[in-house]
Formats: sequence, C-alpha cells, structure tokens
Amino acid sequence: MDTREGNMTIRNVDEEQIKDEIGEVYRWHSQEADKIYDDLVRKGDTPGLDSHREHFRAINEECDKRIHDILVKYGYREK
Repeated sequence: MDTREGNMTIRNVDEEQIKDEIGEVYRWHSQEADKIYDDLVRKGDTPGLDSHREHFRAINEECDKRIHDILVKYGYREK
C-alpha cells in the first residue's frame, strides 16, 4: 500500500533492503577510494594529485547518484 505525502510516494518497504543497497554503494566507494590512495602511496604520485582529486570527485558524484537512484526506486525521492 502506498501513501502520499506531498508529491512523494512513500512505500512500505523493507528498510534492511534499502540499507543493504546503500551499503553496497558505500563499499564500492570505499574500494575506489582505496585504489586512489594506493596509487598515491605506491607511486608517490603527488604531482598527479590533481588528476586523483578529479577521480575522487567523480566517484563521490557517482556515489551520490547511485544513492539518489535507490531512494527514487523506493519512493523516498523524486526523480
């Protein structure tokens, strides 16, 4: 059963499912961040720090997008 609150539809869903899906996004984010860190430490790549910053910004944006998509999927956010 769905209930309406403003323009958003709120569904009765298993909160554990949502937590698991969001947790998977954070695990992916952590793995990607670890790769950047390993690259910096292993290569001592401080001159390339700007490219790493850009990569990290991109994975942050992707993480935000994935979480937003999950919340849209379950009716907690609008598209």
